[in-house]
Amino acid sequence: MSEPRTSTPPEERTSRISLLDVAPVAKGRALAQGLGLTGALVAALVIVVLDFGLAIHLWASIPLTVLQSVLALPWISFVLRAEPGERRPRGWLPKLRMLLAHFVNIGLLGFALVEKWIALASALHASDVAPFVSGYRSFSVVALVMATLGILGRGHRAQRFLADAADHPARLMVLSFGVTAFLGGFLLTLPEAVVRVEDASFLDGLFTATSAVCVTGLAVNDVGATYTFFGEAVIVVLAQIGGLGIMVLSASFVVLAGRKLRVKQSAVLVEMIDAGSLAALRRTLIAIVGYTLLFEAIGALLLYAFTGFHPEVMRGPDDPHPIAGAGDRAWWSVFTAVSAFCNAGFCLSHANLAGFATSWPVCLTIAALITVGGIGFPVIEELRRHAWARMRRRRPDRLSLHARIALGTSAALTFGVAAVVLVLEWSQSLGHLPWHARVLASLFQSVSMRTAGFNTIDLGAMRAVTIAIACVVMLIGASPGSTGGGIKTTSFAAICAEVWAELRGHASARLLDRQLESGVVRRAMGVTFLSLAIVMIGTFVLLMTEEHEPLRVLFEVCSAFATTGLSTGITSSLTPAGKLVIIVMMFAGRTGPLTLALAMASEARRAPVQLASERVMIG
Repeated sequence: MSEPRTSTPPEERTSRISLLDVAPVAKGRALAQGLGLTGALVAALVIVVLDFGLAIHLWASIPLTVLQSVLALPWISFVLRAEPGERRPRGWLPKLRMLLAHFVNIGLLGFALVEKWIALASALHASDVAPFVSGYRSFSVVALVMATLGILGRGHRAQRFLADAADHPARLMVLSFGVTAFLGGFLLTLPEAVVRVEDASFLDGLFTATSAVCVTGLAVNDVGATYTFFGEAVIVVLAQIGGLGIMVLSASFVVLAGRKLRVKQSAVLVEMIDAGSLAALRRTLIAIVGYTLLFEAIGALLLYAFTGFHPEVMRGPDDPHPIAGAGDRAWWSVFTAVSAFCNAGFCLSHANLAGFATSWPVCLTIAALITVGGIGFPVIEELRRHAWARMRRRRPDRLSLHARIALGTSAALTFGVAAVVLVLEWSQSLGHLPWHARVLASLFQSVSMRTAGFNTIDLGAMRAVTIAIACVVMLIGASPGSTGGGIKTTSFAAICAEVWAELRGHASARLLDRQLESGVVRRAMGVTFLSLAIVMIGTFVLLMTEEHEPLRVLFEVCSAFATTGLSTGITSSLTPAGKLVIIVMMFAGRTGPLTLALAMASEARRAPVQLASERVMIG
């Protein structure tokens, strides 16, 4: 028996008809809006391509820059205006995120346009316009990038992207380092940051800023001769931010201000700095900042005292002496102490630390700062508790396995590599030094080679076998929780223990009378494999863009990825494409292993189905 038919109310029929009528209209609007955005991006790209190709041809550059400046006003209105039908976020924090993102974007675009006008004005009064072409082109590309980001993140899109990144530690790490490096690149291209305005290239500024944030130390120019005091201060602040870690630094400010961290952010920081628990996080953050400032202050005071025997350090950048460049003894001491503890490798002297190759006090002070900064904050805290117990005549607790591995592996690498360098380079790159200075230089270079980037000898004069060994040592790097890079000493020790266990037929890896968890070994192998894959890809790409010896190219890539900062002398001669490759390698080396370790630190999810296992032949 069929059910009786019910009549549809008139109001419902009207609503259905109106929805059917509105749907095509909404689709049409969305399509028109998409086509409009595409057209705007294509038009902006055409303008920039013309501006790039006709750079500093005043008859074309001035009208094109005027056009870009005029179009900036409707662009600002478009970026700030929300999309039709867009849901507005509730609360003051999302609105603050949106305003901050748009403010930074608009400010950077305006800054790029102002820099273009400065370059044009300088070119009008110069007999040779060639030095201004590179900077003008750089800011044309930056203007296009910022305009594109503004269009893609119009309205509340940028806020939603930032909120999504804040919930993912790996994304937040990459985003924070990237934004900091980008802003640092802008600051280093300001006229106030460079000695000569023709040196204000955004690509070079981005290279130096990325190197500082990633605590690498590679530079395409002489830092002391290229940058003013403001530019040098930007570099050392970026190195401090990169050394401490942006998340750790920002969280420390929140803690010191008496506020509480969010639970999710606290959990991420516990994993990063090995605080043990949420309860110990506040104490650990304060200790990290305190240790950093204390060691840097002590190092700066010692360097200031020891450089009294080297008055050349007070000479300005115009003096050709290898030690000259800073122009101020106190500033050189502070800059070098921060750079050494953060394992950054930047130096204000023309020849890095080659002029101090025979100075035991200066070299040992810097080597000590490098070692302390590269051993890791968890190990420093353990050693402090151990020493405090000894001072109170109490029996100290046994050092943890992590601390013993980090200390033992670091000591073995330091003295082992120093002996190898001393033997291989005795009559080569060390040949011009007296015998006692050769011992000092080999020891210092061994310490610096793993993570810091300072040099007291000419690395370009080293033997090929020493360069190859240096590549391996750089990839091993420093210890976890430190300011250094690389796959970390504990990963190297865990892999060696696993290989030894396989050779001896043990069921699991053993190290220092302890059995390593399978998850630790798996994590170490994952980080190492990813690192080697990135280094290989970077080397292949750089070999396609540069005309240098393959071994020197490999050394440059390993130095960039391991955030070491050593170079055989090819950094300054890199092509623009090669500089971009090194920037990517530095960024990947600083964020890649750490974000991978964070991702792999989470508990493995159980598969819903247990698959059958089968034997595979190996070897």
